Amino acid sequence: ALVPGLHTDFTQMQDGRIAALTWEVRQVGARRLLGDRVVLIEADSTIRPLWSSFDQLPFDENAYWPAGFYVADPTVEDWSHVNSVSWDAASDDLVITMTAYDGIARLDAQTGVMEWYYGSYEDDFPGDSALSAAPLSAKVLLNGNLLVFNRGEFQTDPAGACSWASELTIDGMEQRSIEVARWEGDDCTLVTFLGSAQRLDDESTLVDWTSAGRMERYSAEGDTVWSVALAAGHAFGTADWMR
Repeated sequence: ALVPGLHTDFTQMQDGRIAALTWEVRQVGARRLLGDRVVLIEADSTIRPLWSSFDQLPFDENAYWPAGFYVADPTVEDWSHVNSVSWDAASDDLVITMTAYDGIARLDAQTGVMEWYYGSYEDDFPGDSALSAAPLSAKVLLNGNLLVFNRGEFQTDPAGACSWASELTIDGMEQRSIEVARWEGDDCTLVTFLGSAQRLDDESTLVDWTSAGRMERYSAEGDTVWSVALAAGHAFGTADWMR
């Protein structure tokens, strides 16, 4: 199937369906913004729009959104910057992350309804401390928690930004979030793209520090099981554990 605006990430669902991210450009007042959609690609290659950042995220007219990211039109401002989508088979929900909003959202995979949104702007967790910063990926664990990889505050502090992975308990009903574990590596490491974390069958955690050229496996107790690094100037892409 030809999927206009397809970018960054997709996830396999049941019955041959795929949830994918696509770009969408809209005029909002005097500004042209680059937003995102989640679409479902059915087994017969038909495409069904499921969710749009323009329709379901708050827009701050006074905020700064950088231009130049969208090559087709460098005047367009990079707005929602949704960069990952994952599927939770147990609940048939999708989880997306959005770098610009420090945001994580949980969507009903059938209707696209946003069950909750956690982030920097008018989220569903009033008064809660921010536990995400430009997240690059998020996956639902078997215990219902979220495993998140955060790029860190690269835009506001490019020299001192550190990336990290964390396990979060997010209770949409109680509007409460708790960080139950964190993996920061041995030093302050900045990951600029594709960073991810994955829970393995033995309850250890694989963290892929992509652009930094390093992968590490941590035990359930948080100790480093092994670490592998590439030579300076090299990077890893997306990593997946082969059982």
